[in-house]
Order: sequence, then structure tokens, then C-alpha cells
Amino acid sequence: MAPTDLDTKQLLEQAQKRINDSDFASARVLLDEARKRRPTDSFVIQRLALSIYKSKQPDPVTALNDALELLRVLKPETCNNPETLGLYGAIHKRLWEINPKPQLLDIGITAYARGFALKQDHYTGINFAFLLDLRAREHLKAGMRDDAITDHTLALRMRK
Repeated sequence: MAPTDLDTKQLLEQAQKRINDSDFASARVLLDEARKRRPTDSFVIQRLALSIYKSKQPDPVTALNDALELLRVLKPETCNNPETLGLYGAIHKRLWEINPKPQLLDIGITAYARGFALKQDHYTGINFAFLLDLRAREHLKAGMRDDAITDHTLALRMRK
């Protein structure tokens, strides 16, 4: 059955099933169709951004940048949506893993910090702590011992 033959609820259900099965490329096709029908729906945009970056197609960097561009519609720099902030943080974390620029890590930390302040959930908190530890390591490499201690201490507190 073609995506155009499904109603929007069916599209979203099928897309979530594909996401659960880690078939992100197929989920993306379904969510592209859902977005045509609901172009401003934050849930659709979030699921599509997730599917795009996790699909790693056509390559990981392009997929991450495409997902980031899509998320910009939701204004992650200023929004108060924990899901959007979690995705924004995750994309920056993965971009940093590919190209370790300090500003990518800083953006990821800020996104996870805001998301955790809003939702107080394990996923956001553990990722926030992980990125703080990564930045602490980078500070140590750069000889910035005090900054490294601060970030490591914040990560420890976050884990508690």
C-alpha cells in the first residue's frame, strides 16, 4: 500500500512501527507524506527529524545536517519542548563525534540542560552528564583544569 493510500493516523502508526524496527529510511518516506498533510505539526517534524538523522542517508553528516535544518522550524534555540531539545542535543552530539568542534558540544550541552530542566527525565539527564564529561576531557586536553573540574562535578551531580 502506498503512503498516499493511508490516512494520517495510519501513516504515523506505520512510521512509528518502522522506527521501532530501526527501519528509519522507510519511516522517513511515511513521515514525509505525513508532513505534507501536517506541515507545522511538531510531533511529525520531530519524528521526521529523528528518522532522517538515524537513517544516515545519503551519509551520516548530510543526514544530521538535514535533520538539523528541519528541526529549525521548531526553533530549538528558544523552544520549551523537551522532545525537540533532546533531538537538537542528540544531533549536535553526533555532529561533534564526527567533527569535534567545541561549539557543537556546547550547543548539545545547552539543549540537554534545558530539556532536563523542563522534563527531569533519565534520558535527557544522562546525555547531559555524558556531554559534560566529554567537555571536561576536552578542557583537560587544552590545559583548562578548573573548567574540567567544574564540568566533571556537574556531571557527577547530574547522575545523582
